[in-house]
Amino acid sequence: MSFNFLNLDDETRKLMLSEVERDEKTGTVYTSTRFTTEGITAYSSLLKESITRGTETSLAESLNKPQFFKSTETSTTKTGASYTKGVSDIAYLTFAEGEFNKYYMRALSLRAISENRNLEIYRAKEVENHQPDSDAKIGESINADDFLKDLQELQVNNFTYPASGWSRKPNSGLSVKLT
Repeated sequence: MSFNFLNLDDETRKLMLSEVERDEKTGTVYTSTRFTTEGITAYSSLLKESITRGTETSLAESLNKPQFFKSTETSTTKTGASYTKGVSDIAYLTFAEGEFNKYYMRALSLRAISENRNLEIYRAKEVENHQPDSDAKIGESINADDFLKDLQELQVNNFTYPASGWSRKPNSGLSVKLT
């Protein structure tokens, strides 16, 4: 099931693209540790294409190529021992959804600030396993200035954003909407 981005329109797409270009200029475009060199090279243009004409689903489809993701990765046990494991079959999907949503939320933060509007957390994608802490966030207002700062400064794999108080789990299906 795909996301239902309630405010994904031409203005939001324009702002999403400007945020990607901002990250390109500062060298802060997040790339998956699971990407191959080819994946890293292709990612920015695929991201911009999906923002311009597609969705998180089209981004995922464009990333779902064996040459873009490693087949194995090194992990560590609780005791500190390293081992090799296979990369998840849906790593491309999880990554695409998270990154597209991040730029969407950044764009909506910019819009909320410029249009003097508020942001509210909502479930943009239905998920199989609801987490109580994620469900509790639905309907909460979030400060657009603090949220934008957090999203621009922190890497995607750090899911707690201190200034805004946003804390989400991967695959939660949560996003924000303008109110």
